[in-house]
Amino acid sequence: MSEAGGDLFVDHRPDSSNNSPKINKLLRREKALDQIGSQSTVNDEDKELRTAMNEEYIIAGMQQIRNKRKAQQPLIQSEGARMERQNREKPRRHILSEESNYGGGNSVAVKIPNSDTFFPSIQWLLNDPLSISPKGGRSSYQLENGAFYTHNDGPLGPSTLAMLEEIFALSPEFPHADCQTEVDDEILLKMVKCIPAIQEHPDFVIDKIKWFLEIYWLLYHCQHPILHRLSFSTFETQPLLLLNMIMIGASFSKKSTPPEHFILADPNGLADMIADPLRWLIFTSEQAKPPCKSWVIQSLIILETFEITSTSRTLHERACIYNGAKVQLLRRSPILGGDPLISVGSDVSHSNSLWNTWIESQSMKRIALMSFYIDTVHAIVYGHPVNLFANQVKLSLPCPDDLWEYNNIDRNKAPMSVAQTPLFCDALRKLLQKERVDVEPFSSQILLAGLINLLLQVEQNISQWSNFGWESIQENWRDTISSAIEYWKTQLPSGNCCLTSSSMHHYDTTSLDQPPLPPFLKLDDTRCSFPVYHAAQIYLRITHYDYIVYAGAPRRMNVPILPDDYEIVVKQIGKWVKSSCGPLCVIHSIIYLCEILLSPEDSLEMVNYFYEPDKDPYLYRPNIVISAILSQ
Repeated sequence: MSEAGGDLFVDHRPDSSNNSPKINKLLRREKALDQIGSQSTVNDEDKELRTAMNEEYIIAGMQQIRNKRKAQQPLIQSEGARMERQNREKPRRHILSEESNYGGGNSVAVKIPNSDTFFPSIQWLLNDPLSISPKGGRSSYQLENGAFYTHNDGPLGPSTLAMLEEIFALSPEFPHADCQTEVDDEILLKMVKCIPAIQEHPDFVIDKIKWFLEIYWLLYHCQHPILHRLSFSTFETQPLLLLNMIMIGASFSKKSTPPEHFILADPNGLADMIADPLRWLIFTSEQAKPPCKSWVIQSLIILETFEITSTSRTLHERACIYNGAKVQLLRRSPILGGDPLISVGSDVSHSNSLWNTWIESQSMKRIALMSFYIDTVHAIVYGHPVNLFANQVKLSLPCPDDLWEYNNIDRNKAPMSVAQTPLFCDALRKLLQKERVDVEPFSSQILLAGLINLLLQVEQNISQWSNFGWESIQENWRDTISSAIEYWKTQLPSGNCCLTSSSMHHYDTTSLDQPPLPPFLKLDDTRCSFPVYHAAQIYLRITHYDYIVYAGAPRRMNVPILPDDYEIVVKQIGKWVKSSCGPLCVIHSIIYLCEILLSPEDSLEMVNYFYEPDKDPYLYRPNIVISAILSQ
């Protein structure tokens, strides 16, 4: 065994006393050649002897590894028992009993394991590759597997914390609030130069464009807070990003009440007209190449959510196909591979520069995490392939929502609130071990996506292992992730997924200039505001492919469903009905539909809601309603 490498480097050569005569003959010949310094060519006999020696080395080395593992097995078991005893003796909080019902309205009681440990097939996904990098190898910041990482996202050092304190000690000079929606003829002309056809559309006029931007901030931003609202100005932003925002506002226009004097001709047509060439315009921009600016990824995220949820089949497929390009742009962004504040001076005269640098840094983190979120959600809601995995996200969670919105913050406490933001993987570990994680709505969504993503990754790994003859995994990892998702739900306010305040950050909407909130987003609305939670519980128990094919879909991912395919699915559904997954899946589906269509049991007035998908501002809720109906 090599002393330099410890257990990582094992000498697999067999003991010389056990060598065969052929190998000993070759060793003697090589030793003689070394002594006389001969440069003789290797003859056929030498080649034959070397081949035989290599074969024996390999066989002996494999036997040595098997013996080593066998000898270490009692030690591993002993160490595992010791760790389990420590975990049992360690004081724990927020542990729910097996009989607990995860409160907050309708819920399903799930048995939670009493151990803080979780299964190896989940544990290895969350291991930090930095801790096993060999000395003298690649830089620890040059991560493998395309991980998202910033080296100021560990415990903050004194210099970075001091920089944060300096930033929040300064008063930012944000644009006037009107700049978030203001549009003039010059801005209009810039957008028309990008897409000339929109000039002729009856809804592409200044008053309506302003209203579409207001709708964006009111309905989309509260769900996907990837833009920094206070520093945003229509006069300074890129025309392509502005077109994205107008596209979303136009597509959401039916979900809010327009002003009385507005007569909208075809807002959905305007949204489609903008979306059709927009992706190519973004990709051909000079700034859409590594290292790209945050507005490029922000535009691609907004466009992708529109293409996936609100438009034609053609654009839906396009979003799925080009999702990987956005991920690669993120992976090649230097702001995710280094400290963005390290080159910024500490002169107070640079207050705007400091604030802008911090905002850009947080924006990149938010769009990286939002890319991970939508990649995961699209996998369970639409059956799309996954491009990002939880173990590749080495970022801390976003800063608090109040700080991002600059809404009644304490600037003295702000630096520490940023410094105490947990790492994404650490927060996931805590949820898997039933430990409390105090986060705000946006971070809560990211953590839910992280748990779902672990499910997808373990599924994929097991599928790959089984293809190569690996036996089935002897552990109930689905129950581990399912109970972690249930525990995540208990961390919501009142343990209730039907509170609007638990799923999004609300700011003051009482201004007369603001459009009125639709009923779905009002704070007193009692319908489910975390539909992805129910989608995860359904996906845990039945695959998207099975219930889509069983329902009679003629094709999936453009692949026709043949009669043989349908018969296989029918057999699968027959087994599913008789298993424990069938009833649990139906129960979760019914609970979700009740949360959408009925008022809570403890409400003073019983209300039956008429659900209109076209007026639902939650991006994925209509499709998850369909999943709940088909999975019963």
